[in-house]
Amino acid sequence: MSALTANSSDASVIQNSPRNAPIMSAGTFSYDMILEFERAAKHFFNAKNIAPMAQVSQILFNFNDSSILTWVESSPNLPTLLFADFMACFKTTWLSLDWEDDIVFHIVDFQGSCDFNTWVSDVRLANSLLADHPLHVPDSSLHTHIIARMSTELHREYCRSDHDKSLANIVEFNAWLHQVRSINERICPLFRPYLGDCMACCL
Repeated sequence: MSALTANSSDASVIQNSPRNAPIMSAGTFSYDMILEFERAAKHFFNAKNIAPMAQVSQILFNFNDSSILTWVESSPNLPTLLFADFMACFKTTWLSLDWEDDIVFHIVDFQGSCDFNTWVSDVRLANSLLADHPLHVPDSSLHTHIIARMSTELHREYCRSDHDKSLANIVEFNAWLHQVRSINERICPLFRPYLGDCMACCL
């Protein structure tokens, strides 16, 4: 299982304040990174009260990737686009054809040997990125989705702990997840949020 969490080769979005235009650093970028840039740009436009037709020109050269800058310089129509149309064009041009499948994989994949917190974070992030996708898991079903895909050891202990249905009766997902994390720590005594023998590297 590969993680959605960032690594040192990934691009990042830099924005010191909402009144500064965001900058995307060079590196590998993904759909969620593009969304982060898009949100940051919208905050900038709002903070500076930039007119719709002037928005794209304000961020057009804020990419530190030479390939993107070459694309910008060779596409004279880009400054004339509305921001939403520019971002749609950007995604079509720079995302791989199977980017959506890569995200779906994180939603449907099993925990396996991956650290529970890392795995759940990946599932939730991927799920949020595909809100309109047929495989998006609604909040009401996220509990059962996680239970069906957690590791064998955790699933066994979860069932023991839920003999009285006290866990099944927790409606709010974050409250339920807190209880599952407690179970996970109990069966993995060396667990720490970032360190421990039970942590697997999700590459």
